[in-house]
Amino acid sequence: MRHLIPLVLLSACTVGGPTPDPPLLAVTSPVRSLIQDQAGAGTVTGTVAPNPTGAGVASVTVNGTRATVRADGSWSAAIDVPIGATLIHTIATDEAGGLATDTRSVLA
Repeated sequence: MRHLIPLVLLSACTVGGPTPDPPLLAVTSPVRSLIQDQAGAGTVTGTVAPNPTGAGVASVTVNGTRATVRADGSWSAAIDVPIGATLIHTIATDEAGGLATDTRSVLA
């Protein structure tokens, strides 16, 4: 009976197949750990490209808001930066289900 448990665990760990390659995401603004002198509207910008296997980019979101992605792969999204520390979480997804993420902070 002891030999069945490792076999079951091994089987559970290999179900689902390989994880897809993520798209190539770069956040160019704001810089990491930015300290700014006031709260208010901000713009997050960057670039995204298909992964090496060629899966097309499906979307880019910043703190849950869909970014505008242009044909050259550049993108931008407007966010609100309240007083205090704000985490900016960017997610790029591709058509194969790959995910790339970037998290940075802004202090206002």
